[in-house]
Amino acid sequence: MSKKSKHFVNWLIILTLISVSILAACQPAAPAAPTTEAPAAEKKYNIGVSIQGANNDWASASYAHFRYGFEQNKDKIENVYYAECGYDPQKQLADVEDLLTKNLDAIIIQPVSETALVSVFEKAKDMGVKVVMYSGPAATQAYDTYIDRDHKITGEKYAQFVADRIGGKGNVVVIMGYPGSGYSNAVLAGVDSVLAKYPDIKNLGVEYAEYTPAKSKQIIEAYFAKGVEINGVIVDGGLMGFGVLEAFNDSGRTIPPMTCDDTFLFLKKAVELNFTDYLCASSGQELSYDAALKVFDVLEGKPVEKDYVTAPQTITGEEVIKTIDPNLPNSYWLFSKTPAERIAEFFK
Repeated sequence: MSKKSKHFVNWLIILTLISVSILAACQPAAPAAPTTEAPAAEKKYNIGVSIQGANNDWASASYAHFRYGFEQNKDKIENVYYAECGYDPQKQLADVEDLLTKNLDAIIIQPVSETALVSVFEKAKDMGVKVVMYSGPAATQAYDTYIDRDHKITGEKYAQFVADRIGGKGNVVVIMGYPGSGYSNAVLAGVDSVLAKYPDIKNLGVEYAEYTPAKSKQIIEAYFAKGVEINGVIVDGGLMGFGVLEAFNDSGRTIPPMTCDDTFLFLKKAVELNFTDYLCASSGQELSYDAALKVFDVLEGKPVEKDYVTAPQTITGEEVIKTIDPNLPNSYWLFSKTPAERIAEFFK
């Protein structure tokens, strides 16, 4: 081959390679392989719970409903921290201060005093911690939602029942839980508003039995010792009501019309004595279940009512005696929200 021919062939090869390169460059780029990102882990929350504590059956039942309620959202929970104050406002103040050091997202507070806890409610809100108030008011608006039984309506229902049963005249004794408690104050306000309509009903005294049968029994026995006739007893609680039953029964006196809440300790004793002249109201221990659910609505930014306060459920002694299961434990509560198959687990 001549030099000239070789030169031409070389140029032809070069031009071909250039053309191929240009064509390749003009082709659309191959799509990039899709990248897969791991889904973001669902937020888990730290929740504090400041409660009265398991110092009686009501408190134990409330505790059980918290645990049952939190089970429904266990995949959203990092930690739940409980603090029991034993109905001591100063201890509860210290308890809440301590809980707020635990990087909480939310705190549920059952205030045992209407005024003593105001500062820690406000501190929690200032820290950005969501606040659920449960089972008693505090004198502040520094909370996200308040879950409770309407205690004033409860007091009204109690007093109206007794007033009706004694025909609007006679002597009554009023027994509340703790002095200074917003819970007791609200019930008493309802009681007073009804009794004010009956000038022939004499309120012999407002007593505080601290939700214990022994103290309520002593209170009634002290009136017996004074020789005072008691025509009706307005009691804000079945534990205290149990002591009232014992006081009248042990002395051989006829049990007068009275009130109670839904503890089986009282209800079973009333059945045993064939006593039906009472009004039973839901105690509110079951509402801790609602609080354990509502806290997640608050945390997730869902709309919630500022005050989720419900009227009590009520049932008469005549209805109770027809429906009660006497095989359930004394620590059980008629309006409990725990499922039947787990009663033995939560109520001993």
